[in-house]
Amino acid sequence: MLSKPLRGMLHASGALYFTWTVPYLVLTLAFAISYRRFYFALPRRLRLLLGAAGVVYVFGALVLELVGSAIVSTHGGLDGGGLDDWRHAIAYTCEEFFEMAGIVLAVYTLLCHVEAQSITASLRVLSASRDGSARRTPA
Repeated sequence: MLSKPLRGMLHASGALYFTWTVPYLVLTLAFAISYRRFYFALPRRLRLLLGAAGVVYVFGALVLELVGSAIVSTHGGLDGGGLDDWRHAIAYTCEEFFEMAGIVLAVYTLLCHVEAQSITASLRVLSASRDGSARRTPA
C-alpha cells in the first residue's frame, strides 16, 4: 500500500522497484543484530542448520524479490504488464520455493533438536460426532 507512493517519491526502478524491500532489509538486519547473542549461544549443529535455514529463506524472500522487481521494472512496470512477464513468473516461483525450503529446513532442525533432547510429546485426536460433541477416536 505504501509501495506506490514511496516508489514515486524515490523514483525507484530496477531492483528497488518493489520499494517494500528496503524496509524489509533494514528490519531483517535489525532482527539479526538483536538475536546474535542468542544465536551464537546455540549448540553448533543447531546454530549451523538454523543459520542455513535463515539464509535460504532470506535469499528467496529478499534477493529473488529484487530480481523479480528488476524484471517487472524492465518489462513495463505494474501497469504495463511487467507482472505478467514469463521471466517474472519464473522469478516468483523460485522465490516461493526458497522461502518454503527455508521453512522446511527450520522445522527439520527444530525437530532434530527436540529428538536429541529426548523430549517427548503426544497428540490426541478427537473427532466430532454428528451431534457436535467431541469423542475420542479408537487407538
